[in-house]
Amino acid sequence: MQQMQANMEISRAFSENLSRTLPQNYAVESGRGVDLALAKKMSDYFDASTGALPKTQELYISVSAPLWELGYTSFLTSEDYNLSYGLNLNVQEKLNDQLNPVTAISCSGVAKETMPLEAWQADDYKNVNVAAEAIVNKCFTQFMTAMGLPVIDKSIDGSNQAQLQKTQAP
Repeated sequence: MQQMQANMEISRAFSENLSRTLPQNYAVESGRGVDLALAKKMSDYFDASTGALPKTQELYISVSAPLWELGYTSFLTSEDYNLSYGLNLNVQEKLNDQLNPVTAISCSGVAKETMPLEAWQADDYKNVNVAAEAIVNKCFTQFMTAMGLPVIDKSIDGSNQAQLQKTQAP
């Protein structure tokens, strides 16, 4: 019971800090901004689930994307590229005017799709944007699970993968 209450308090504190710093909506555009999209998804989660909790902790979070790149799948056997990603979540608690680490969680991998570079870049990086949505959902679920919080967003199923449009290089 105490662990659940602590998790709920972490959720409430996240919500307060995130909602003060993020725009009202955010989506990955032109293949950029996956870290902000993840931070916004987390903010929305905490806003929806913990608005009425009393404040007892001051938590600071940071979301970063140290790895976000399109790279060759193989120099010898293919001209296809894949999207490699690495997202980090760091949580710190402020105690006595000092920030102390609470948790650090990473989510990394390679998107399932491979296609020519031109296909990734087509329509202002539309396929990167679609893959980014699936990656944000996957990492969001991983972060919430690692923090012991329930995932209440039923839309996290990766269904946007069907939207990827492979095109042939000219």
